[in-house]
Amino acid sequence: MAGREVQPLACLLLLALTSLSAAQDALGSVCAHEFYDNVDRTGRQIREGETIYRDIRYNMTHRYIYQNQDVVTMNQPDQYRKVIINLEPCRGVVYLFVRKTRRCWPNPYSCIDLRPGFERREASNCEWTHFMSEIDGSRDGAPTYFEVPLSSTKFFISVYSPTEYSAYTLTILADIGRWPRPGAFGRLTARCLSQK
Repeated sequence: MAGREVQPLACLLLLALTSLSAAQDALGSVCAHEFYDNVDRTGRQIREGETIYRDIRYNMTHRYIYQNQDVVTMNQPDQYRKVIINLEPCRGVVYLFVRKTRRCWPNPYSCIDLRPGFERREASNCEWTHFMSEIDGSRDGAPTYFEVPLSSTKFFISVYSPTEYSAYTLTILADIGRWPRPGAFGRLTARCLSQK
């Protein structure tokens, strides 16, 4: 009797493993850019409120995953349930690409080509991307700051550098009240005290 029960369970286990393997192969072919030689394959997890500093080389991509399953945060009213994603270049130029909910990681190589004679930067061609930096060259060297609805528990993040020897800091924060902001609703005023 025990042998008859084990056989169907073994068949179910084999079927489940075969289905999982097929799904991983399909994802691997769709997300082939994740395995390029110039992509950091670690997919490092970034925690709430953490700031990461890293150097990045020419035409490289670093990958991160941010997950937030804090029930208190998720139960906030929509106007407070947001996530701040801030990329600050310390040296050179870096671009931020963000996808919510499901893999694949954003693919900067689908919209940026740095090969001589084939140079292009077309934001409309960026695959697997919900939010991204301005890549047209108009804001190179400027920080990228997003305050977007926290409508997903997972965010897949790619940081890409089109220049030699860049460095950046990346910060993610769902407690938006902890982010420093200027007073007077961001309105700045100045007085000229001297013409010298």
